[in-house]
Amino acid sequence: MVGYRIESFEAFMGIPFAMPPVKELRFSHPVPYPRWAGILNATHHKEDCIQKDGAHISGAEDCLYLNVYRPKRQCNNLKLKLPVMVYIYGGAWSSGTHNPLYLGPEYIMDTQEIILVTISYRVGIFGFLSTNDSVIPGNFGMKDQTLALKWVQQNIASFGGDPKRVTIIGHSAGGGSTHMHMLSKHSEGLFQAVVSLSGLATIPAAIQRDPLSLARTTAEKCNIPNAHNISSMELLQGFQSLDIKTIFAAVEQIGNGVIYTPVVENFNSSNAFFTQHPSNILTKGDYRPTHFMTGILPDDGAVMSIPIWEFENMRNLFNSDFDNFLESSLLLPTHFNHSHLNGAMERIIGEYFNGRHELSKKGILNVLGILKFLNDIVLVRFK
Repeated sequence: MVGYRIESFEAFMGIPFAMPPVKELRFSHPVPYPRWAGILNATHHKEDCIQKDGAHISGAEDCLYLNVYRPKRQCNNLKLKLPVMVYIYGGAWSSGTHNPLYLGPEYIMDTQEIILVTISYRVGIFGFLSTNDSVIPGNFGMKDQTLALKWVQQNIASFGGDPKRVTIIGHSAGGGSTHMHMLSKHSEGLFQAVVSLSGLATIPAAIQRDPLSLARTTAEKCNIPNAHNISSMELLQGFQSLDIKTIFAAVEQIGNGVIYTPVVENFNSSNAFFTQHPSNILTKGDYRPTHFMTGILPDDGAVMSIPIWEFENMRNLFNSDFDNFLESSLLLPTHFNHSHLNGAMERIIGEYFNGRHELSKKGILNVLGILKFLNDIVLVRFK
């Protein structure tokens, strides 16, 4: 491949690091891909992990592959080991891609000073469904990432990379994922530095609150009989028997946005990614110290605010009960005493919305108000 400017680099695409998570491996821990005989065709990017964007379903369940990019000159000097960057894509844990046409590895590879690895992982219901027990423990997407990091440790030296100088980097949910790996015993020792862009493990939407209830509700929408009373094993068998369209149709009935996300595996499991909430891990300092860099952009809130002021039906819904919707957007803990908000909401509305208790598409200040409000409460607040 040719870089953004002039440098050329080599790409090894579609390298399997896990067995296809299909049939009995759907909603299960990833299984390492065995050694293969002969030469692997690594000239094409594989399909993304299956996901739904609006009405369109894309990708495949057979999706656990990674790409390796290295400077062309590195093939002649494998003794000189370069540092390694592993990129984890974002997408609210419900979508995302590491397709080179989207990511643009040429921007990184023009430096000629790094080995770049991009990885795939299961997203949405396929990556994060959980019954809050060992039957469907959840966190499959996170464990896919961990297995890919193990692959890097075992194989990157063959590409001229240094397994002792690995940095993991991601944006949005990818940034939250890198932060989670820093806090997880499951991923300990697989990297030396972490870069988290516009995402952390402590953002409220990052952790499911009641995964079992969500799993049963999803099963009910999938028309699995007696969904709220059957065992976890029966739920698993039901989900594994369903076709893709049925599953996504059920998810669509539950809602939009961030739904299936990482969980705390607070039950007996040797493969647990988390056994306590990330906030508790940080408070206790119960994680391995590592180099860590994080940051946000001034207008990250645009991702959440644009649909509100761009689509009239969403704007009207927000305006129909403006103060309550605004208060719910604060993502306050369930035990919070709302009497403490007396007077505070008026100050918030004055600061962000110029004292107006409604959103209007007219006026740039109104648009910037909701953007800055959501940016501050969801991103800045949890840094």
